[in-house]
Order: sequence, then C-alpha cells, then structure tokens
Amino acid sequence: QVRQRVHNSLSEHQAIFDAIECGDAVRAQQALSDHVLIQGERFSDFVSSVRKLEAGGGELRATVSN
Repeated sequence: QVRQRVHNSLSEHQAIFDAIECGDAVRAQQALSDHVLIQGERFSDFVSSVRKLEAGGGELRATVSN
C-alpha cells in the first residue's frame, strides 16, 4: 500500500507540475487541492494505525526495500 501511495503521489506531483508549466492555474489549483486532501486522509489513516498499535502493545516497524 505504501509503495502504491508513493507512485500515486509522484503522479500527483507530475500533474501539478504539468499544469503549472502549461500556465493552467485552475488545473494546477485543483490538482494541488486533490493531492493535499488525499495526503491528509492517508496521514489520518497512519495516525489511527499507530494509535491502535500503541493501544494493543504492538510495535510499529518501518521496512524499506528497493
């Protein structure tokens, strides 16, 4: 899920950049707003997961793979 989010985030950044580069302020604003909303939702999901782990005595571990 995290890998997919990174891929999606990069696509969202590209859409923002493309709109700015084309001088399309309306499209850039919409793409940026959508991106920020999605990131906020993901952050809320992350915080919720951490709280559940803490409440259950679990441990949060991050793994990185190439």
